[in-house]
Amino acid sequence: MPARQPVAVWLAEHGAALDEATRILVTSALTLAEHAAAEADRLRGEILRRGL
Repeated sequence: MPARQPVAVWLAEHGAALDEATRILVTSALTLAEHAAAEADRLRGEILRRGL
């Protein structure tokens, strides 16, 4: 997996070549990362809103 290419892009292009277990693990990791990023954005907005 190239370091310069987002994992989601790479997975969309090459995911079919992965075995099922690897595809599940990568998809799960992407989902967790997306949720973490959304939560970080939410918290950042709350901090800015409160002027902390």
